[in-house]
Amino acid sequence: MSNLKSLQEAANTAPGAFISGGFQANVQNAKARQSKAGKNFWTCTLTEGSLEVSATSFSKDLTSLDGHLVKFTGMGLKRGDDYNGKAQISLGDKAIISP
Repeated sequence: MSNLKSLQEAANTAPGAFISGGFQANVQNAKARQSKAGKNFWTCTLTEGSLEVSATSFSKDLTSLDGHLVKFTGMGLKRGDDYNGKAQISLGDKAIISP
C-alpha cells in the first residue's frame, strides 16, 4: 500500500474530513466504554513517535490490538475535531483494521 499515510499526515487532515488512503499507528490504552444510552464503544490512543491521537470506534472492539502496530484502511476513517488540544479520529464501521 504505497498510499498509506503516517499518523502525522492523518492528524493534519482537516477536522470533519475523511482520511483517504489509510494510515498506520501503534494502539495504546484501548478501553471498552459505554454511552449514556447504554451502547458499547471503544477508545484508544494512537501513537507514532511522540505524536498521540485519540481514536474512537463505535463498531469494532480495539482492546485486543493494545500494544500492536495496526493498519487502518478503507472507508470510514474520519478526522474529528480536536479535544483538549489532541487530534481525534473516528473509526467507522467500514474501516478495515488489520494488525
